[in-house]
Amino acid sequence: MSVHPPDPEEVRQRVENAARLSASYVGLTGEDVEALHREAPRVEPHFPQVVARVTDSLLGDPEARRVVESSGLSRERAEKLFEDWLRYVFRGDYGASHALMVFRIGLAHVRAGVDERLMICNMGAFARELLPLVEDSMPLMKALIWNLSVMIFSYEYVKDLVFREATGISGGLVDRLIKLYTEKLYQTLRVASQG
Repeated sequence: MSVHPPDPEEVRQRVENAARLSASYVGLTGEDVEALHREAPRVEPHFPQVVARVTDSLLGDPEARRVVESSGLSRERAEKLFEDWLRYVFRGDYGASHALMVFRIGLAHVRAGVDERLMICNMGAFARELLPLVEDSMPLMKALIWNLSVMIFSYEYVKDLVFREATGISGGLVDRLIKLYTEKLYQTLRVASQG
């Protein structure tokens, strides 16, 4: 089976659309981005401690630890990558190139075998550590959710790409199949909860 690379322009457009939709949903505005930029000098000195505590949480999860070990990523390298990302959280412009960078981070997690649940839990750990450090938590929460949404979109994009390549089934049919199987699962849970 040959794998056809996706059209770069189509990828860029879909990532930008996903990022715009995420910003719209959470209400991430230019004023929020400016607020994050103002917070950066106060929060950045705390990055090493924030990252160390988040990494402790991550490595406390046996599944996450297994993924980290199998990827060959050292704790030091993981912490460096987390700090680099945090700089973008507080200093990024949340535009098209920022969205593509965050999408690439998501792809790196997909490639390493990190599941979405771990991504969500880890973002929660970052929120736990960062929120007490900022004066106004709303811009930070919007930024963290935006980042998480764009990263999770990378999972959705890859899964859709793989499924279309492997089966030749259209996205519309995939959506209908997902709805059908979701309904079956709901029915199973309904029966299980009655029993």
